[in-house]
Amino acid sequence: MGMILSLHAITGAVIGSSVENPLESSILALISHYFIDFLPHFDYKIENIQKGDWKSASPEFLKIAADLIISGAIVTFVIYKNPANILSILLATFFSLFPDGLMLVHFIFSKKSPELFISKFLAKHYEFHYKMHSSVRSVTAISVIAQSLLIIFLIVMVFG
Repeated sequence: MGMILSLHAITGAVIGSSVENPLESSILALISHYFIDFLPHFDYKIENIQKGDWKSASPEFLKIAADLIISGAIVTFVIYKNPANILSILLATFFSLFPDGLMLVHFIFSKKSPELFISKFLAKHYEFHYKMHSSVRSVTAISVIAQSLLIIFLIVMVFG
């Protein structure tokens, strides 16, 4: 998967809060996912999910669940700050996470049914998504600085 999911979700919520039109906010949030993944960043490991080793993947799914719960709480706060744009906020949040959701579906289907059209589409998306990622994908000074600057920017957008 990409960067920590909550950063994508918060970015989507900020876009939805700023752009009233749900279609426009959804498109911008989807595009933002790939731009944010281009930043140097770190993320948690999901090697068992990627390999399809479901018996060993429980801790990884727990990390994802915790990340999504945190995301939900922050998105709820953004909605509280701007309830008039609730539809744009929810759709933009969904589409900001959508590429990583496709990655998860890819990991599931690629092992079971690689001949299906959906599997081929997901494989192409996986290749594109991977190419969009920064080459820095571990905890380094630059990845911490990049993610910290993004967090500061998002906080300013929510509270500003």
